[in-house]
Amino acid sequence: MSARSPLPRNRRELVTPVGIALPLTIASLGARGGALLLDLALIVTSLILLLLALLLIVLLYFWMSMLSQQAGGSEVEPSPSPSSSQEPSPSESPSPSPSQSPGEEEEEGDPSSSPEPSDGPPSATLDEDDLEGLPGGPGSLA
Repeated sequence: MSARSPLPRNRRELVTPVGIALPLTIASLGARGGALLLDLALIVTSLILLLLALLLIVLLYFWMSMLSQQAGGSEVEPSPSPSSSQEPSPSESPSPSPSQSPGEEEEEGDPSSSPEPSDGPPSATLDEDDLEGLPGGPGSLA
């Protein structure tokens, strides 16, 4: 057998499973440190870009939801809320309270004061304004 000469400190020999010797040169300490810094810079930059993209997606989602709420809110007119400064006119009578006794006067036309529950589903009348709000328009029910 022949004696092999020792390899320099920065050289290694890698032997593959089939028996081929591959000579490798190990990088210096400064080159390995530079590669580490470059890898860390790439990782931090990609994380920052990923977080910015995620933030942009979240902001766009909330912006689109606010726009859809504003668009939906413009189609429906807000109902006037009664203010505390308006007092009911004498022709309007207040609805009977649940604490009224049966002998006290009740308004006969008020359906909320009827003691008998209705057996069928509640009925509602639809006018053209209600039908225009349907996705297919007024003709979609026909």
